[in-house]
Amino acid sequence: MRVIEYNRSEIYNFSDLPYSRQEENEGHEESMYVKGPHGDFLPLDMFQRTEGRYHGVYGLTYFSGYGVILSKCNESAVVAYFVS
Repeated sequence: MRVIEYNRSEIYNFSDLPYSRQEENEGHEESMYVKGPHGDFLPLDMFQRTEGRYHGVYGLTYFSGYGVILSKCNESAVVAYFVS
């Protein structure tokens, strides 16, 4: 895997998202979100837990995805976009 971009993000509640993003993410009202490197808000429940370098991964395609590393206090995260 090769990391292309990464972003340090706060962890957001659904109500903290801009209104336009709330409409896009309807149905995930109970989720917590991180802001990805491309400016999109990603629900943390979409990430699958891992035991490796990332606390969770979210596959976009067979060759690309996001990895998330949560802070110890669970108030912020680093979100990486990677390709293989």
